[in-house]
Amino acid sequence: MGLHGKQSNGPKKAPRRDARPHSSVRGITELSAPYFDLVNGGEYWTNPCDSEREAAWQVWRDRIADRWHRPGWRPDGWRVFDLPKLLMLKRPWRTDCPQVWADPKRRIFVDEYVWALRETSAEERSDIEELWRTWISNADEDSKPDVEFDPPAWFVDAERKATPS
Repeated sequence: MGLHGKQSNGPKKAPRRDARPHSSVRGITELSAPYFDLVNGGEYWTNPCDSEREAAWQVWRDRIADRWHRPGWRPDGWRVFDLPKLLMLKRPWRTDCPQVWADPKRRIFVDEYVWALRETSAEERSDIEELWRTWISNADEDSKPDVEFDPPAWFVDAERKATPS
């Protein structure tokens, strides 16, 4: 008749790939923890450069970009996986980028990177500049402007020179 007991099911197999935690892109759904890790960064993957996170980013990139589009902003997956590839290209920047980019100590926010990339559309670049102008006018009215979202100093200087006091 057949085997009974432990031997009845044959040799133990390794768990299926999608049965292990963090191992399958198919297990990611919109608004889940791994999805938000790709959008904002987080703690779902302990290593932000995890190969499975990169595979998830490849699958979700376009949908995340469509849903969360804001001028000058990019999801964490873009910053971790796409930006380094862009930086490795020869001359990814516009030719009219300010020389202040040569200073390695200077902190550059994502919106400034996006503004400077050749792949950024003129429309998005214009939206970013309008956002920076709004921040400048808000900072002029506020005694303690938000340092985390300050426009670049070179842009502020150019705007102040262009606008007489």
